[in-house]
Amino acid sequence: MSKKKPEVIETPFGRPTLYKKEYCQMLIDHMESGLSFMSFAGVVSVSYDTVHEWAKIHSDFSVAKGQGRSKQLLWDEKLLNKGSEGKQRGYNAAAHKWKMANAHKWTDRVEHTERAPKNMSDEEILQEARSIIELIENKDKQ
Repeated sequence: MSKKKPEVIETPFGRPTLYKKEYCQMLIDHMESGLSFMSFAGVVSVSYDTVHEWAKIHSDFSVAKGQGRSKQLLWDEKLLNKGSEGKQRGYNAAAHKWKMANAHKWTDRVEHTERAPKNMSDEEILQEARSIIELIENKDKQ
């Protein structure tokens, strides 16, 4: 039994692509079951770099990636709820936390975006801090 060769889409330059339009729905279905965008490369037997490039080149695949990520997040959050309620046998909270951090950029740390201007000297920053402390102390006295 021989393997059927994948249909190729001709491009105006370079090597023909192995991309197929049906990969869009396949990607959404794949990610809807909690699997990652990167692992989809294994499903279609290409490298991660290839599916990443497809998302850049083919707008329909990029849209499918976004839809898939939303469905993946939904699957992960449902699993989180089941696990936290004790309704999921074998649930590993630590493993799930790592997945959420890596796949969905969840973090337990707060990013502070306000910073002192780079052109302020240490003495100017210290003076500004003292002014703020004084304002807070005066407000507490009122």
